[in-house]
Amino acid sequence: MPASATRFKKPLVAGALLVASLLVLFTGGVSSSLATVGIAAWGMAECFGLAIGAAGFLLAAASATLALTGRNPGSVTIGGAMLAATVGALPYFYARSLAAMQARRDRRVTRLEAHIARPTPTRPMPTEALKREVLLSVERTEATKDLATLDGLLRDVRDLLQADEAIFWRWSEDRDTLLPTAWSTEESPRPQFFRVKDWGPLARWSARERIVTFDGTDDAPSLVAAPVIGGSIEDQAEMLHGVITLSRDSGLALSRDAVKAWLPRFAAQLSAYLDLFDMRTHYARNSRRNQALIEALERLQVHKSAEALGSAVCETALEVTSGKSALLIRWLSQDAYGLVQYASRELALEPGMIIGKDTLVGRTCRDGMPLLLHDARAVTRSDPAYTSTLTYRPIPSLVVVPIVCDQRVIGAIVVEGAEPASIGVEEARNVGLLAGVARAFLEKVWEIEDVSQRARTDALTGLANRREFDEQLRRVLAETDRFGGTSSLIVVDIDLFKNVNDMYGHEAGDAVL
Repeated sequence: MPASATRFKKPLVAGALLVASLLVLFTGGVSSSLATVGIAAWGMAECFGLAIGAAGFLLAAASATLALTGRNPGSVTIGGAMLAATVGALPYFYARSLAAMQARRDRRVTRLEAHIARPTPTRPMPTEALKREVLLSVERTEATKDLATLDGLLRDVRDLLQADEAIFWRWSEDRDTLLPTAWSTEESPRPQFFRVKDWGPLARWSARERIVTFDGTDDAPSLVAAPVIGGSIEDQAEMLHGVITLSRDSGLALSRDAVKAWLPRFAAQLSAYLDLFDMRTHYARNSRRNQALIEALERLQVHKSAEALGSAVCETALEVTSGKSALLIRWLSQDAYGLVQYASRELALEPGMIIGKDTLVGRTCRDGMPLLLHDARAVTRSDPAYTSTLTYRPIPSLVVVPIVCDQRVIGAIVVEGAEPASIGVEEARNVGLLAGVARAFLEKVWEIEDVSQRARTDALTGLANRREFDEQLRRVLAETDRFGGTSSLIVVDIDLFKNVNDMYGHEAGDAVL
C-alpha cells in the first residue's frame, strides 16, 4: 500500500464499512455483499482494535438483518446476519491467534539468543595455573559443588518415594566395583541405611547387567537399583556412570512396577547432570590450558635473542608442570646431535654442550616421539640422559618432548621432576603444547643466529673471521682502558705452511688448518 494511503487507512476502512453496509441494504442482502461487509468489519478490527471492531461486526450483522427482514424466512435472516459477522470475525480472530503464537515463539527465541549471546567472563590465566597441584585444587572445589548438587537431587527423590536413603554409586572400571559418591543423608560422612551384605550384590548386578533390580515384596520393595547410563565426552559412546539405589526397611511408597517405570527416568536425569559436570570439567581444563598458553605465547614473542628465548621457554615449562629444572636443546638432524641452548642451574649443563645421538634424550630426538618416565633413576643409571662424560646423577622423573617443525625435529624441551611420578601425563601434554607454541619462534631465532654465526666465522675452521676478530679486539681494548688491568694478544703461526700446499695440495692444507 502506498505511504499516502497508509496515513488514511483508518478513515478509508471506516468508509468502506459504511459503503458495504449500504450495499447490503440496496442489494437486498446478496451473498457477495454480505461477504464484503464482513471483510470491511475485519478491517475495522485490525485498524481500531477489538472494541471498535466488535461494533463493526455488529453493524455488519445489523445491515444484513435489515436487508433480509420481511422478504425471507427468519432462519435466512439470522443466517445472513451471522454470515456477515463471521466472514470478518473468524479470519480476524484466527489471524490474532497466529500473531500471538508467533509473538510467543519470538520471545522464546529472544530468550535463547540472549542466553547464548551473554558475555562469558574471561580472565588472563597465568601459566602457573597448569601446575598439577593448582589444577587439583580448582577441580576439587568444583567437585565439592557438584556433589552438593547431587546430594540435593537425591534428597528430593528420597522424599518423593518416602525412602530412608537414596545413593548414587560410581562404577569403577579399574576395581570392578561400586563406590558411594553422593547420598541423601544430611551431615553424614557415609551412607547410613544401606545394608551392604544384603543389597550390595543386587546393586553390582544392576551395574553389570544394566537392569533394574529389587529386593522385598512387589507392593512395597525395600530396595530398588537402576543403572545410570550416559555418553562419554570424547566419542559420545554409551558409558556406565554407576547405579542409583533407593532403600527403606519397611518398604517404599510405590509398587515394584511403578518404581520400575519411574526410577529409570530419574536415572536418566541424573546421568544428564553427570554428563554436564564431566563436560564442564573437560571444558574448564581446556580453557585454563588455552588461556595459560596464550599468556605464554605473549611472553615468548617479545624475546629476540636465542638465549632470552631459551630462558623464557624453560621458565614457562617449569610453570606449566611440577618440575624442578628444565632444559632446551637444539637438535641438528643432519649431524645427528644436539646442543644445549639453555639449562636450569641445577643441571650443571653449559650452553653449547653436545647431546649425543646415543643418549636417552638423543634417541628421543631421533625418534621424534615424546618420552615420559615416572621414575627415571634406574633407566638413567645404565643409559645416560644427556652425555656419558658426566657423573651419574639420579633423575627422579623425566619428560622429553621433541620440537617438530615441518616433520623434522629441531629441538626438545626436557623437564626433570624432584620426586618420582611428580610429573603426570597432563603436565607432559602441557609441555607438548608449549613446544607447539614455541617452535615457530625458536626456528626463526635459530635461523637468524645461524646467519649471524656464518657472517662472523670462517667456514673452514669455524674460527672468528677478520670482522669478528677486529670487533672483539676493539671491545677488549676498550674494556681494558675503562676498567684497567691488562690484556694479551696471542699469535699462532704455522711455519712453512706454503710447502704443505705445494707438496700435498690445497685439500691437505685445508685439513691441516
